[in-house]
Order: sequence, then structure tokens, then C-alpha cells
Amino acid sequence: DRAGFLVGAVRRDAILDPKTVRAGDACSGLLSSGLHTNGYTLARAIVARAAAAQGKDILAVLQTGRLDLGGGSLGDALLRPHASYLEAFKRIRSVAPLRSIAHLTGGGWEGNLPRALADGLGAVIARSSWEVPALFRMLAGLGGVPEEDQWDTWNMGIGLVAIVPDADVDAVRAAVPEATLLGHVEPERSRERRIRFT
Repeated sequence: DRAGFLVGAVRRDAILDPKTVRAGDACSGLLSSGLHTNGYTLARAIVARAAAAQGKDILAVLQTGRLDLGGGSLGDALLRPHASYLEAFKRIRSVAPLRSIAHLTGGGWEGNLPRALADGLGAVIARSSWEVPALFRMLAGLGGVPEEDQWDTWNMGIGLVAIVPDADVDAVRAAVPEATLLGHVEPERSRERRIRFT
């Protein structure tokens, strides 16, 4: 069992402020490398239930190669190191006025992206703009996890969302080719969640 943490410092005038986010701003996403720091409690429960249902021990379920994971094991997929976004973050900030970022950790999309938005704003995100990795699909199927719970628990393949003015999307793509345009900021809709998927 290993754990680590980072400590950083930033000049006061360089601090990102969600209050600068405007309706129409673009949400660009950077792919995750797996669960990152969220959803392991649910993943452990899914594995334990699968082991009991199959009459196996948990280690056997984790170590077995799986076709839906390209022949790799679930254990290896769950232990994949957390992606680092520092270099991409620096490149984005060098070419565009980066308004805010959201690191999708515990609480999934609805629990994290709204914290990067000004009050009264939400975001519309196109699920078709990236492919949900096999790990998430496999865990959801193995555990019978309802779709809304998947998106409220896991990052579903996007680890970081960077919010920039829409006019700067092409500059971000040129600087960070791996960035994906996910959607846009919009006014919050009354009595609805702040993150709306299409």
C-alpha cells in the first residue's frame, strides 16, 4: 500500500479563479490513466461480490487476464499510476487564458466540475467526445452499477478539465494535441444538475 502527495506554491496573482469563467467558455479534457484517486471503495466492493459469486478469492479475480481489458488483469488496470497533468497544464497556460481547472477525483463529474465554475453556471458535456475506457465499462458491468452512479463516482476516462475561452480552443489543441474538446459552459438550469451530458 503506497500513498503520496504533492505540495505546491503559487503567486497570488496567478491563482485560477472560477469567478472568471463565462458562459460559452470551452471545456477541454485530458484523458485519465484509470481510476486515479476515486472510486476504489466501489471497485473493491465489485471485486469482492464477483469473487463470491464465482466461488473464487479476490486475488484470483484481480489476477486473471481479461479479454475486455486487452488480456491484462483487473489488478494491473486498477494499479495503473495516476497520470500527471503538470506539463499539459503549463502548455495550456502558455497559449490561452486558463480560467479554471477541475481535477475529476472523488465525487466524479457532478462532485468536481461545478467547483471550477462560477455560481449560476453549469456545463454541457458531449459523452461522444471521448471513449470511456474498458476498465470503467467492465467494472460497471461486473457490478451492475447504474449509469448515473458511474458518472458520480468515477472520472470515466477524463482526469482533468481545463476551461478556456472558446476562441482559444485551437491554440490549446495545437499546444496539447491530447486535449479533447468536451463541451461548453452554459447558464445553470433551474432544478437540474449543473453538469448536463448529451
